[in-house]
Amino acid sequence: MAVLADLGLEDPSMQRKVVLATFERVQTLRNLEDKILVARAHCIGNIEILQNLRSIKSISARLADMLHIEKTRHQTYSESLGALRDRVRNTTDLVQSNALSSPLKAYLLTTMTRSVIPLTSITKWRLAGSAKI
Repeated sequence: MAVLADLGLEDPSMQRKVVLATFERVQTLRNLEDKILVARAHCIGNIEILQNLRSIKSISARLADMLHIEKTRHQTYSESLGALRDRVRNTTDLVQSNALSSPLKAYLLTTMTRSVIPLTSITKWRLAGSAKI
């Protein structure tokens, strides 16, 4: 709490609010990581289904090409979700470590929760839309 006092937050009730807000943002990042893992698992499952559908001999060449395109798209989503998960995990680890100053922790939490949550909403929308084959 001494660092918070250095920032001009001498009031103990204000210090508790700052600590609580930090905890809530870390929880938000952890929940976000869980959602990313679920979305990535869905992508991997869809990739397997698309591969199996493409291996059916009675489908047309056009349909096989469309299935291949969808499979490639899901592979890209899966890779992007993996990178996003790494970013979220790194930010969570940095915030939890004592290596960063409190102002930097606050900045990282603010920028990650603002920039990542809309990204996952877009990804969720795309995944829901791409399920209609």
